[in-house]
Amino acid sequence: MATLTTGARLGPYAVLEQIGQGGMGEVYRATDTRLDRIVAIKVLPAHVADSPMRRQRFEREARAVSSLNDPHICALYDVGEQDASPFLVMEYVEGETLARRLMRGALPIDQTLRYAIEIADALDHAHRQGIVHRDLKPANIMLTRTGIKLLDFGVAKMWSPDPLAGHSITATRPADTITEEGTIVGTLHYMAPEQLEGRDTDARTDIFAFGAVVYEMATGQPAFQGQSQASVIAAILEREPARLSAARAEAPPLFDQIITRCLAKKPDDRWQTAADLKQALTWAASAASGTMTGAVRALPQASTPTRAVWIAAVILLAIASVAAMLIVSTRTRSNTTPYRFEVFPPEHATFNPAPTFMSISPDGRYLAFIATSRDGNAGLWIRALDSVVSRLLPGTDGAYQPYWSPDSRFIAFGVGGQKFYKVDVTGGAPQLITDAAGSQMGTWNRDGIIVFKESASAGSGLSRISATGGPVTPATILDGNHGETNHQWPQFLPDGRHFLYLTKSSQPEYDSVVYVGSLDNQPPIRLMRADSQAMYAPPGYLLFMRGETLFAQAFDSDRFRLSGDPIPLPEQVERSPVGTRRAAFYVSQTGVLAYRSVGQTELTWVDRTGKPLRVIGPPGRYSNPALSPDERRLAVGRLDPQTGMPDIWLLDLARDLWSRLTSDPGPDDMPVWSPEGTQIVFRRGGRLYHKAAAGTGTEQELSVSFKAMDQPLDWPRQPRELVYSSVDKTTKNDLMTLAIDGDRSSTGFLRTSFNEFEAQVSPNGRWIAYVSDESGKNDVYVRPFPSGDGKWLISTTGGIEPKWRSDSKELFYLSTDRNLMSVSIRADSTFEPGTPTQLFATRMSVLTNTGFTRNQYVVADNGQRFLINQPPEGPPSAPITVLVNWPAVLKQP
Repeated sequence: MATLTTGARLGPYAVLEQIGQGGMGEVYRATDTRLDRIVAIKVLPAHVADSPMRRQRFEREARAVSSLNDPHICALYDVGEQDASPFLVMEYVEGETLARRLMRGALPIDQTLRYAIEIADALDHAHRQGIVHRDLKPANIMLTRTGIKLLDFGVAKMWSPDPLAGHSITATRPADTITEEGTIVGTLHYMAPEQLEGRDTDARTDIFAFGAVVYEMATGQPAFQGQSQASVIAAILEREPARLSAARAEAPPLFDQIITRCLAKKPDDRWQTAADLKQALTWAASAASGTMTGAVRALPQASTPTRAVWIAAVILLAIASVAAMLIVSTRTRSNTTPYRFEVFPPEHATFNPAPTFMSISPDGRYLAFIATSRDGNAGLWIRALDSVVSRLLPGTDGAYQPYWSPDSRFIAFGVGGQKFYKVDVTGGAPQLITDAAGSQMGTWNRDGIIVFKESASAGSGLSRISATGGPVTPATILDGNHGETNHQWPQFLPDGRHFLYLTKSSQPEYDSVVYVGSLDNQPPIRLMRADSQAMYAPPGYLLFMRGETLFAQAFDSDRFRLSGDPIPLPEQVERSPVGTRRAAFYVSQTGVLAYRSVGQTELTWVDRTGKPLRVIGPPGRYSNPALSPDERRLAVGRLDPQTGMPDIWLLDLARDLWSRLTSDPGPDDMPVWSPEGTQIVFRRGGRLYHKAAAGTGTEQELSVSFKAMDQPLDWPRQPRELVYSSVDKTTKNDLMTLAIDGDRSSTGFLRTSFNEFEAQVSPNGRWIAYVSDESGKNDVYVRPFPSGDGKWLISTTGGIEPKWRSDSKELFYLSTDRNLMSVSIRADSTFEPGTPTQLFATRMSVLTNTGFTRNQYVVADNGQRFLINQPPEGPPSAPITVLVNWPAVLKQP
């Protein structure tokens, strides 16, 4: 698209004048003729628009940035395209860039602090949405009458997948333009060491750039200087800048310390979140604007040395206060100010995607979580909340679903779906509690009794055992009159004799109900309906989910009575809407709440090299995509944000037309197409249903014998039997077949002492690929189908989610390090698998817990294209947010 002239139209936008130009495009002031408002429009240049990959990144990032809503971030209103050139429609901001203002010298300290707090606020808001700027610099900060506006947020990070490819470096100060292209995904003087070295970047990269920007605001000079690009890089990598206070003696010492920490070479040594940084800056601003000055003025008039000592003491007290603010103190429950900070996964690891991966100690001092390393091994980690370091507990490979002893000394966890351990957090090897029943989240009272859900007993009540081991006995019994199919997520109440638990039932009025159970075999007491587990928290609340909202409701734990209305908390919490219905929150007995925000995925077509070809629909919560046999339609679970439950949606791939297949209030998920593409089988709660793919007619129940944790996997053409997985207490996760066209009888296809799951039959009907943990880890195997005699190991270092090419001559799977793998297949007279080769890296989840089906990709065009369901590009794992003094949130307006 050529340069636009006054009066030119871009859809409903009429161009008034050009106001900027740079490598990233041209910017125009324009009028939105529909709303009669002034906007800024950035038009991408032809060399950018011609790249399909960059176009896809542009569209994806634009959608992400449009979700940002902060007074200090320039809003993105619209995205459009004209003459094959995409454009952004943004808020028009009047003012002066910080880069231009700095040409006149340093800013006053009070103004620097005010702008710094506003920039930190904008970064905090964006980081909480999973967006990292990666090109924070004075040219991207606009100074207005009402404060700062951060520009070009997130756009820089989409332009180059290889941060060192295709860009030059310049040591000169960037020009004053809001469209200038960053160098090496950033601008040299403000780049963190990890950017220069081509390593992974995250929110702490923005914090380094923030420190460099604020340093320049306060001193008028760049933090890192040099006569050439090499000398500037050397300064960033090797040298410390002069102390800010050396140039500005009036700067509060606390401010000096804050900026020094921002500019630490190692990300782990910086402020870990922009929220922490903003709070510290607020303290520094108080010291500069009068709070600390008043304290100094009130000091007794003594000799100069004595007065200096008092002043130093006040300053040290301020610094100590900031440090203490970052420490979760269980001895200060009277504090009425809520405070949040974020915990990121250890380096080269990700938090497990299931919302059962974390718990916080009863005393509120420690966070336990499950994280998976690059090699696919999941382990139990612990982090003291007054520390920035997490440590792996030895001997906890394969751990899942941790929970604490009441004295906060031990953590109990399951391994492999059968064994059940505890580990002393102060040291020592894990101790086996029992190998007769795996623990699927439990609760531990002060008498050493554990009430838990056996991981291999989906259709049963809760069990109990001594924390020192011994027999496993029932703790609750399913109520057949109420159609109960499962009890889960117990939590002891303060008396240690009663506990909360959640039911699953085939009868809607008894499904997702929270009850109070008893160790004394008293009748259960019904409390309420909830969409997740309920947890008791002092001074007297139950926390639970309804839809996508976390609520707190007053609760008398002595009389087991709720009172008042549920109060919504502002936190958006991730939860599993199907199956377990576990929400990703955990609360201590000392006012500390840990939770994980709602995650999103996006559906992207890629080629065999992983190159993005096309993004389907906006980011959302999609699950288990399934391609129709003719590859013209896609069935996928899609979360309804109003109900918090997924429904099955259909997408006409040729016309980009979405239509809803199901709309039941319950969770509908795991669609499987019939061989002709005329029917779709799906799971609703604990039942199996089928419906015409045309959307006509009603859903019909397929099998009443289908159990709560059973999952449909595949519907081959021959024989016409549905393949599904089923959980058994003795044989764990098994592969079964269901005669759909016959008497609807079930047959065990593969039932062993190991877990078998995630199966798919080859298109020619001769072979079945599946996952088993018989080697001690998840691996992909192939057996003849339907006989099942003989087997071949396919994966070499572990793998999940096998998928066949349409001609049955190639098999794909996801390796434990998130690579999509390919294996050639020769099967003339005998079955001969080739050597696995890597196609491309992905961001798909590697869930090593057995028995859980995750269909995250589909294969199309005879293996030439793949539709990937994975998180948008950004941090590899959403952080855990810790909210200290959470009850104070209830009192805020």
